[in-house]
Amino acid sequence: MPRNPKAEEVYGRFRNKARGGVVAWLQDFHMSESLKKRVIVLCSGGMDSVVALHAAAREHEVVAALSFHYGSKHNDREIPFAAYHADLLGTAHLTIPLDFMGSLFESHLL
Repeated sequence: MPRNPKAEEVYGRFRNKARGGVVAWLQDFHMSESLKKRVIVLCSGGMDSVVALHAAAREHEVVAALSFHYGSKHNDREIPFAAYHADLLGTAHLTIPLDFMGSLFESHLL
C-alpha cells in the first residue's frame, strides 16, 4: 500500500508532540499562507466564541467579528467582550439586533 509522506509527517509530529500535550502540537501546527482565507467569525463574547475568534485569527485573516443581540439576559455582558477581543485583533466588530426574537419566544433561557 503506497504511503502518503505528508500524512506520515503530520502523524509523526502529532505522535511526538502527544507526550507534551495535544495543545502544544496544535500551537505548532500552522496553515500555509496559500491556505489562509478571509473569514467572518461569529462571536457572542462568551469563552468558547472568543477562543474561536483568536484561533481563527491565528490561521486566517479575520475581516469581522459578528455578534447577534437577540435580547438574552447575557447579551449586554458578553457582546462588549466580543467587541473588546475584535479590537485586540484589529478587526471590525458588528452587532446585528434581532429584537423580534422576544416576540416569537417566551423562554427564561433567553
